Amino acid sequence: MREGSVGVAKQSKHAFWVGVAILACSMWGISGLLAKALFNQQISAIWLTQVRMVVAGAILLVIGHFKGEQMTVIWRDRKAAGRLVLYSILGLIPVQFCYFMAVKEGNAAIATVLQFTCLFFVMVYDTVIRRVPLRLLDIICALIAFTGVATIATEGHFTHMTITVSVLLWGLASALGAAVNMTTPGPLTRRYSSWQVTGWGLLVAGIVMVIAHPVWEPVHLTPVTILLVVGVIIIGTLLPFQMLNLALRHITATTANMMDAFEPLAATIGSVLFLGLSMTSADYIGTFLVIGAVLGLNYRPAVKKKVRKME
Repeated sequence: MREGSVGVAKQSKHAFWVGVAILACSMWGISGLLAKALFNQQISAIWLTQVRMVVAGAILLVIGHFKGEQMTVIWRDRKAAGRLVLYSILGLIPVQFCYFMAVKEGNAAIATVLQFTCLFFVMVYDTVIRRVPLRLLDIICALIAFTGVATIATEGHFTHMTITVSVLLWGLASALGAAVNMTTPGPLTRRYSSWQVTGWGLLVAGIVMVIAHPVWEPVHLTPVTILLVVGVIIIGTLLPFQMLNLALRHITATTANMMDAFEPLAATIGSVLFLGLSMTSADYIGTFLVIGAVLGLNYRPAVKKKVRKME
């Protein structure tokens, strides 16, 4: 009886943390809706990206400091510092800025679905650079994802595109940035805390963007736009980052990756309900093809260990 109670408690605890991961991923999808609302208020994508990265990065570093961590230790290692800068410029800038541009030129639903194809860039990296052999399932999922993206881009009429080339390119560029995010910071997160890696990464990326493209035009802020910007920073960065980190202590990374599917779902449902987006049947079919393909790519059946009987 006691063993049964313990088993139920473990299942309930696991289900709770899976729910936390789902909520975190959904928040990233919701942040795209907030960004679209800001763009409708004539806020530029580059300004929003700069503010989001600088403010969120600074807050994460402050939190890490108050948790008793030495936040500058990562800069004492030249190799680690170089990888951090690479992660900031090639990963965080495209995953943030290119995503916002795709949202601005199109909508949060399409932008999030396109960014969701990032795992296929990771698959190419693993195959070409790390020499990881492809599974038949990987090839099938890649073809399904390509079909899904093509269906969204053409609404099922494969002779012409119904979304602009800029939306497609910005969305795929953000997916490439997300792939860099997955492959570059690994050695850093094994040596340094996620507060340092993500905090410095965001801050460096934001500063680089401010230097490369300063926004001189005055930004007209109203109480509504300020609230939306705060929402993008908190709902789109700080809360999901911390929630997912906590969830990963109780669930596997594979399970967490599966929960990523709720990001495009949240963006799609939110766009329809709150932004009045009218989606065609082809949009829905393409979205679910991409989500299904990525879930299939994440599928890694557990290998059962053979137990040798004692003779």
